[in-house]
Amino acid sequence: MLAYYKEHGPGTPLNAHFSAGGSGDRTAAYARNRTLRLRGLIEHVGRGKYDYRLSALLCEEGEDIDAETATEYASQIERTVVDDETS
Repeated sequence: MLAYYKEHGPGTPLNAHFSAGGSGDRTAAYARNRTLRLRGLIEHVGRGKYDYRLSALLCEEGEDIDAETATEYASQIERTVVDDETS
């Protein structure tokens, strides 16, 4: 779901869940979306849509991290998570 938000910009939990291989079940989509939102990886941007914010989170939480470095770190984190999930 995080990849969907990063690649497509703001979207609904149902679309993100379906694109990530989920069933598109509303309850499951919103439950997974809530996990991402509570961890600060996505944010509500209005009208039922959410958007990617991992890079922004890294800038906020890191000391002296610029946007370019935050983007690089975000990509490394995403690759690590995907590698862990497929292993």
